[in-house]
Amino acid sequence: MAGKVQALYLQFGYTTVQDGRADPGGVATAVAAAQQGKFKVDVVSYPDIPPWARAASCRGRITAAATASTSGLAG
Repeated sequence: MAGKVQALYLQFGYTTVQDGRADPGGVATAVAAAQQGKFKVDVVSYPDIPPWARAASCRGRITAAATASTSGLAG
């Protein structure tokens, strides 16, 4: 995240930012930036569910995770 963008968030009192549908490249970029100490804010990233995870064998786990997160039970 660019320094100016972080400064803007911090100016308004935000200390945590979210990426609500991160793709693999975005996640990799965020991880690399975090490892380099570039973040002044906390970053929460919700990676997009890849097509292979949408298979019938995975649906129960994905649904349970989505239900827990939308009900306030997760994080």
